[in-house]
Amino acid sequence: GNNCNGVVIESCFPYVGRDAEGYSNRFIESNLDPVPCSNKSDDWENYLVPLKTWGYMKINDTDDERDLIKQLIMDKGPIVSFFSYPMFPLKWNNNLGFFFNIIPFSFFYWGKMIHNQSSYFPASKTIFPNFGHAIAVVGWKDNSSIDNGGYWICKNSFGADWGYNGFVNLEYGILGHKDGTDYMSNYKSWVDYDPDSYKWPFESKL
Repeated sequence: GNNCNGVVIESCFPYVGRDAEGYSNRFIESNLDPVPCSNKSDDWENYLVPLKTWGYMKINDTDDERDLIKQLIMDKGPIVSFFSYPMFPLKWNNNLGFFFNIIPFSFFYWGKMIHNQSSYFPASKTIFPNFGHAIAVVGWKDNSSIDNGGYWICKNSFGADWGYNGFVNLEYGILGHKDGTDYMSNYKSWVDYDPDSYKWPFESKL
């Protein structure tokens, strides 16, 4: 973004989150200091991946629109979606109303503890504050035994020791809450790039 004509990889320009006092803190979203461009490596141009096109669609993860997300993945490849997750998820029960899944900062710590490729993080309603996060959706698995009928296969950005080799499964419905509590999750975006132009500007074919 910002007229840089592409993006650089994590090893070249590492993401750093800081609070107002300069301390690294994954969970503090307010008063973030921008990371200066001077933090980039000296050979950053060797790692720049130029973008050919990009786009986004405003669709939700509802039963009716789920096939659109699947079609986007098949047509465009992995897509980026914003979603929110509760500090304490609630799973609704017809008899009890709901029950708590008490795991502080549940999504982050869930992935630190669960490394099973067939496990999935549940879509849930919440009355507690939500945490926002962006994730790359790379595939899906339909499973009628799951409440919402299956899950999305996603690549996360918390490192390879989180989830299963950095991946996580998210139950259908989490990318766009049907009750409207998540105001950003209905945006799905993607980019196209030319793999042959990876060494831009030295060997660019654009």
